Amino acid sequence: MSTMTADLLPDLVDTPDTRPVRGPLVGVVNTLREQDRVIVTLGDLAELLPGRAPQSTARALREAGWLFGMRTRGVWGFSGVRLGAPRAPGYLELESVLARSGSAWSVGEDPEGRLGLTRRVDETVSAAAAEEMNRRSNASSYLQSAWHHAYGRNPNPSTAYHDAVRAVEAVARPVVAPKDPKATLGKIIYDLDVKPEKWETVIGDVDTVRKMMATIWKSQFDRRGTDDPAKPLMVSQPEAEAAVHMGVTLVQLFRTEAIRRVS
Repeated sequence: MSTMTADLLPDLVDTPDTRPVRGPLVGVVNTLREQDRVIVTLGDLAELLPGRAPQSTARALREAGWLFGMRTRGVWGFSGVRLGAPRAPGYLELESVLARSGSAWSVGEDPEGRLGLTRRVDETVSAAAAEEMNRRSNASSYLQSAWHHAYGRNPNPSTAYHDAVRAVEAVARPVVAPKDPKATLGKIIYDLDVKPEKWETVIGDVDTVRKMMATIWKSQFDRRGTDDPAKPLMVSQPEAEAAVHMGVTLVQLFRTEAIRRVS
């Protein structure tokens, strides 16, 4: 076990088979963990520590046990990966090839835990989404499904959007409409709008949150039929992706009680 500096993220302190790193290397290790990196390339290291040759950074991290070699040159596995990361045979090797080639695809899991290809998303964005999706709750399960149908190999924008809405309903209903187990997002938005003084937020105001929820609710064009020829009949891929990301934000706001009933 390693005895790390106080600057290292707490959950990295006892990572097996690693040794202390100091200075800017601490920031590199922390960032790799915060971004949920499983595979690291020379390009990644060049971006994370631009003042140092990436080969030198890789060598120092390998010597300290934070990186381990792969068959693909210029690619390493990261020892500080979160528990629960995919470990199926061949996963890391396939992901290393995809990362090294700059592929738009990476290896991910569907809601049932099966491995498959998923479109690569900005690491910071995907890490924030993973934090919510990996929890044990109905909202997290809906987010997992929404993410899979938005970014999986066979995307389904309508399902992705629908599940993003269900995720928000699942987390907001117990807070806003606890006595109405069938309250839709529309009903929840109405309750926030009628008596905004009943709610408080840690930043901004309740109306900001209500408008975010209303944007998702009103933009799901295929939720019901319309006689307006100007409105699209189906949800587009960009609309579904935007709804999923907004859903992640809203789920986090309610889960962390950033919006709550005035006591």
